[in-house]
Amino acid sequence: MAFVRGNVNHREAARAVMPGEVNKHLSSALEKIQKDIADLKQRTGAQAVDFDKRAPVASIPDLAAIAVKPINGIFTVVVTNPEFVQQSNARKAVVRNPRRAPVLHRIAFSLTPAFDASGDVQYYGPSTQTHWTIADIASSLRYVRLESSFDGENWNQAAITGPFQN
Repeated sequence: MAFVRGNVNHREAARAVMPGEVNKHLSSALEKIQKDIADLKQRTGAQAVDFDKRAPVASIPDLAAIAVKPINGIFTVVVTNPEFVQQSNARKAVVRNPRRAPVLHRIAFSLTPAFDASGDVQYYGPSTQTHWTIADIASSLRYVRLESSFDGENWNQAAITGPFQN
């Protein structure tokens, strides 16, 4: 019967060794941590983090869903993140945010669907929040635009809905 050592733990790894010798427990623990991190990167598609640079973003998020309800001069906006948007075709149902990364949303209100200078455009965000209560918009027909991003620089194609009467 052979002796089998259990899982390496931090107490074993922290024991001092003679100068010039390799701490086999520490080496084993670090190798296990390195392997676990490599496995996590493989499963999640994650990349190394460099805190001196912005992390690269492989893509922009799929469209989020937006619901707008004007009541008594207040617009209530509810955003559904891409991973929770129901697909109309079950065969095409895929995870739309596989990393479950935070999604930034930017909302705009306008008098015109073009969202140009003549539309008195008002912007809200960017923010990760998914529920908005907006009370500072004048009563009139308004269109609502929603854009989403992972990094705040690369935005998806805007979803425009409306007009809504407040």
